[in-house]
Amino acid sequence: MMVSSATSLIDRQAAARERMREIDQSPEAAGKERLAFLLACRFELPVMRVRQILADAPDFANLPDLVAWVEAIPTRPPLEIVR
Repeated sequence: MMVSSATSLIDRQAAARERMREIDQSPEAAGKERLAFLLACRFELPVMRVRQILADAPDFANLPDLVAWVEAIPTRPPLEIVR
């Protein structure tokens, strides 16, 4: 049981690192590194949704506004943009 649990943890950590890399290295993250990091931490958002949010995001003058904006993003997009 311990080996299975450890393997599962290692797999989840590897997946999280890969997710962060995909988001961080996406063209949409260029110049929006703080936003990319904060969105990458929202694990309930799929990578493609994060990339779309990055592409459409406004510029933020300060970190508190940025954090508040990220926290307000719903887990699921509005129905009209679901494909």
